[in-house]
Amino acid sequence: CSVRDDLVNALEVLVKREGFDNILIETTGLADPGPLASIFWLDDALESALTLDAVVTVVDSKYCMQHLSEEKAPGEVNECARQIAFADRLILNKQDLVSPEDAASLTERVRRINPNAPLYRSQHSKVPLDAILGVGAFDLKHAARLLASHEGEAEAAEQQHHHHHHGEEGHADCSECSQQREAEQRRLSSKHGDKVGCVTLTIEGELDMQRFRTWLGTFLWEEQTSLGMEAYRYKGLLSLKGEQFQHVLQGVHDTFELEPGPTSKPASNPVSKLVFIGKCLDEAYFQQKLRGLTAPEGPAAA
Repeated sequence: CSVRDDLVNALEVLVKREGFDNILIETTGLADPGPLASIFWLDDALESALTLDAVVTVVDSKYCMQHLSEEKAPGEVNECARQIAFADRLILNKQDLVSPEDAASLTERVRRINPNAPLYRSQHSKVPLDAILGVGAFDLKHAARLLASHEGEAEAAEQQHHHHHHGEEGHADCSECSQQREAEQRRLSSKHGDKVGCVTLTIEGELDMQRFRTWLGTFLWEEQTSLGMEAYRYKGLLSLKGEQFQHVLQGVHDTFELEPGPTSKPASNPVSKLVFIGKCLDEAYFQQKLRGLTAPEGPAAA
């Protein structure tokens, strides 16, 4: 709390000054960027003056694979993989220190963790400023455009990330014992960074807003730990029953917002698109839960 208050106070002082366009905050080492990003959502006074633009992760091309391959104790997460997962922009730095083959292998490994963030290769971290400033990653219009254009990428992302979902093909067994066994398997089966990954979802039909909020809150605040999962970042473009415009979902850890977006809901065949990035995410779980939240067809019951 002390660190948070000190940061907020320092930024509030800077906001009162003139002559700056952007504020860049560099975290130390392998710090978790999630709590820092959440500050800008949770402090109303700060939000009125500053807008969280984006999370940028600089990847050390020479040593990243070494860190991603570190073995962790059961239940722990690979910090390097978590930072890659959080990123809205990825800079693969020190490309001059690795061979083309190693650079390609690293790119493939990074893309398994975060397939959506634009990726830039660099030496001495030299990239165009417009690649990392003015991104607007947390802006409703930006999120809506990203998700609206994501449909063509969903199938490829799904193929890339099947290995993150540790259930077997016969995943239909929904008994309590089976759920406990699968949760334990998610927590313990992988000791490497690859258990951090992405789940991309397209849900047909309209979602019920209140039921969706209730489910997401319950998952984030109560269920995900017992299920062996942990959501880091998530975005969605949702078609909700009774709403003219699609709603944009954005979240960091257990903090999320759901607001009307800039695009109208399709008059026919409405769909919702969601992307979750985190640890040991189970696509079958999300599909089952979200499909169960679609509103029934026809007029609402009296």
